[in-house]
Amino acid sequence: MLADTAMENGEIAFYLDFNEANSFHRFFIGQTGKTPNEWRAEKRA
Repeated sequence: MLADTAMENGEIAFYLDFNEANSFHRFFIGQTGKTPNEWRAEKRA
């Protein structure tokens, strides 16, 4: 979803039932070692 949409990270976070965008941000870094924006930029390159 993150690579294939123009949705902002906060919108994706709420779509995935995170109560706050920061919670999604921390979870994502824990899973991938990258921020959502870093990961997205890498996939779009």
